[in-house]
Amino acid sequence: MANANLLVALLAGCPLAPEGLGSAEWEGLVALAVQHKLALWLCARPKSRAIAAPGAIAGQLEEIYLSSAAHNMRLFHELGAILRAFQAAGIPVMPLKGACLAEEVYGDRALRLMFDIDLLVRPRDVEHAVDVLRALGYDANYPFDPVAEQAYSQHMPPMSRPGAVGVELH
Repeated sequence: MANANLLVALLAGCPLAPEGLGSAEWEGLVALAVQHKLALWLCARPKSRAIAAPGAIAGQLEEIYLSSAAHNMRLFHELGAILRAFQAAGIPVMPLKGACLAEEVYGDRALRLMFDIDLLVRPRDVEHAVDVLRALGYDANYPFDPVAEQAYSQHMPPMSRPGAVGVELH
């Protein structure tokens, strides 16, 4: 429980005691942060408040941050290709969730956990949008009819392609 309270305090920006944290406390914090998917925030807090994590912990936090940055860089690269294809097809589209929030809210693309790309298109463009994604090599795990899907769902089944992140049309 002490680690949980310390993690909450650190993430909330509360000042630490002048002596800082020991290695064991940092190890517990990082493990707890990873468990609750807060590790990226823990990566950002020490940098923003000049809190020095011990060498091994600092390296672990840097590895978490760089891994997320690399993943999200690939995701945004793929998003760019999809948006260009939609633009060429004349389909207005708006990124949702992570891609939209990463810079505007989080201030750093690496800090937003993202597992897929969520896109909003007009209902009348869904069928065409699915065709564009299929032309880019994306497909669902099962055959589906976009018109039939719209009758009972606000989004299409997740679509993916080898080596790329999944896409969900809303």
